[in-house]
Amino acid sequence: LWSRTSRAQLFEFADHMGKPVTGLVPDVKLPHLLHSCGADRSVFSYDLKKERRVVHHQWNSHGTFTAMSQRLDSETELITAGTDGRLLTWDFDVAEPVSQVTASGHGQGVAFTCVQVSPTTGKYVAASSSDARVRVWDLTSGALVATSPFNGFADISSLAWSPDEKQLVSVGLDRCICVWNFYEDAVLEAEQGGHK
Repeated sequence: LWSRTSRAQLFEFADHMGKPVTGLVPDVKLPHLLHSCGADRSVFSYDLKKERRVVHHQWNSHGTFTAMSQRLDSETELITAGTDGRLLTWDFDVAEPVSQVTASGHGQGVAFTCVQVSPTTGKYVAASSSDARVRVWDLTSGALVATSPFNGFADISSLAWSPDEKQLVSVGLDRCICVWNFYEDAVLEAEQGGHK
């Protein structure tokens, strides 16, 4: 952590067992908390006021964590994306994941590359994957509500919601910027059995 005024390093955290840190999220409700995930399948939460680690979660499975985001609609819950094809939801106070969703694609395992919770309502989570698709789940029900078409080119390396939650933007190793429309009213109508 660096001082904004003096630009001097204040302190550092080196808990990720020699593996890269792959995700970093300042807490959306408590600005003195900072969360990280890494290729070592660990999630750490740090209290910047106390200058120490306060929570450690460890996932004992194969693969690595590639990204993380934070839920907006509940207490401190973090979502990690993994190369094992799982999105895991971690509660600040619980040792094991409290929920998970998986994706499969074309007869083989799908690795998640990015994850983002919708920025305004926090109702949806979007994840990109190694099969070059973007998927959206409803966080309340856990239901998969949208999947982008297969573009067949390359892994998606970054994903972001528009501020109004009507589009998702992805960039990938194919040098393309893709804009995906996401209309919540169409999702709600489909959940109620209607067609649009």
